[in-house]
Amino acid sequence: MRFILWLEWQGFYANEALDQPEVVVRERLVLDANGLARKAGIRPGMSVSEARNIVPDVVRRVWREEQYVGPQKQWLDLCLPYSGVIEPLDGHIAAVDLSAHPYPRELAEELTGRLVRKMGIPLLYGAGPSKWIASLASRYHDLRRAVSEPEKFLSPLPVEDLTAIEPETRDRLAFLGYRKIGDVTRLSLATLRGQFGKEGYRILQAARGALADPVQALYPPDLVASAMTFDGAPETVEALENGFALMAKELGERLAERNAVAKQLELTLVHEEGKPTRLRRTFTRSIATERDVFCALRLMLPVPPERPIERATIRLPELRKARRLQLDVYEGRSRVEIEASVATAMMHVRTSFGETAVRQGSEISLPRWMRVRKAYREANGWAWI
Repeated sequence: MRFILWLEWQGFYANEALDQPEVVVRERLVLDANGLARKAGIRPGMSVSEARNIVPDVVRRVWREEQYVGPQKQWLDLCLPYSGVIEPLDGHIAAVDLSAHPYPRELAEELTGRLVRKMGIPLLYGAGPSKWIASLASRYHDLRRAVSEPEKFLSPLPVEDLTAIEPETRDRLAFLGYRKIGDVTRLSLATLRGQFGKEGYRILQAARGALADPVQALYPPDLVASAMTFDGAPETVEALENGFALMAKELGERLAERNAVAKQLELTLVHEEGKPTRLRRTFTRSIATERDVFCALRLMLPVPPERPIERATIRLPELRKARRLQLDVYEGRSRVEIEASVATAMMHVRTSFGETAVRQGSEISLPRWMRVRKAYREANGWAWI
């Protein structure tokens, strides 16, 4: 079951200590409002003119990104001990995937409590099986129902909250008389396809809460991580290595996506009694592939630990850009694709460095004596000595 935590700060940009209403403006819209402005009815997303209609003398301040880089890093760093899959969505918003933890709801409560204590400003939070449902759950501080019963959670909400689909589609659903998300779930797939074509299936999946919207591991930018909760403590080397193999595959893919390598590997093992074992090692060779990660794990933990493992977390910090010397143009490609790729590559080289800079093997003329020996070997089956 996916457990994605949505975190959204109120008053992150505005001055809560100011003794008059204040708004922070970005692209002519209200990005944030302090407590006095929110109490008066001003909300993020309003236009500046709407805010001034509510509070004519509201203080306006223009948002500047560089002013909030430090505060954003401060609160995101507080999330790192809880998850390695964190996606910042704005300076004051992030999604955190806690699915790998055996008790994600309790962990979410601990994390949100810690954030509020450290930052000292209001926090909206909620959890769901996807980012867009978690954002809706944050209105109600819901950490339970939207995760366990997403369709029932969505059913009474207005169709405008079906944010996983395009605004034009939501407007059309409302125009057709489907005011609630639950109204959409009662429609057949054939009816939706008749009205919306191929998008009908996506609409139905969204209304049922089944549309995937995974968290991307984007913070910190120089780290990738993976976590796994074991179904029962692994009792053999094979069972433990099977779990490590799955995490190594995930980390290998993330390294490839970022074109990055690592030198360090951090392994945290959470035992049944709750006390973790933390291991860290720096390797001389770079960790760049799934195989590298798996081999590094085996070197760090050659035998099962004495205490049963409930959960494992792997982190590769301080990533560096990989140096790719040459790509293989042959693997998994047809002959036509290979020939086209080689021709394009040679054209670029010759354009940049001249016609004689590179030649194919078929273009090279061998000396006569080499041609004679080659013909002799092909005709008689042995080399000319």
